[in-house]
Amino acid sequence: MITLFSWWLYAISLLVAPTSNPIEEFNILPSSTLEIRGSSNVNNFTCSFDMDDISSVSVNYNSSTHKFESALVQFPVTSFDCGNRMINKDFRDLLNEKDYPKLNLRLVEIEPLAEDEVLVTIEFEIAGVKNLYKMPASFAVMKGYYSSQGHIELDIEDFGLQQPKRMLGMIVVSNKIDVRFKIDFV
Repeated sequence: MITLFSWWLYAISLLVAPTSNPIEEFNILPSSTLEIRGSSNVNNFTCSFDMDDISSVSVNYNSSTHKFESALVQFPVTSFDCGNRMINKDFRDLLNEKDYPKLNLRLVEIEPLAEDEVLVTIEFEIAGVKNLYKMPASFAVMKGYYSSQGHIELDIEDFGLQQPKRMLGMIVVSNKIDVRFKIDFV
């Protein structure tokens, strides 16, 4: 019996099988979401990405090694909305948006864990610093599209970023952020 994940790998391998053009393009659907959640000693915040600013992703996947040879998604920092102008400005300043206008996410490898779950090796590049992480994610074949979702907790200090402090240090933002995604694609 072929599991959902095995079927998905098989489908991708057919799409990106060695041909004159091994790169496959996937379209990200508007139902997708990306959120960065954080907190301070006085409040919580959520910065949501405007998915209209990404329409497609080119993928080159080696089905025999389960590794991506190219699968980069770039998220313009200005496309995150944290709910008010002050938090948006602080978020952009924290990520050094003027020097690094995009957060980069590169898929490296996928490993099957269960019928509908995978372990994803992913490289995050924030403010010019790259770090590799492994994270579980769900995967489902829907009617006419694929869907994957998951989340990972990151420490901003791993990217050389400093915790923002406001009001003479009375308000301190936690160095931990939770990155949550739901990506629907065809």
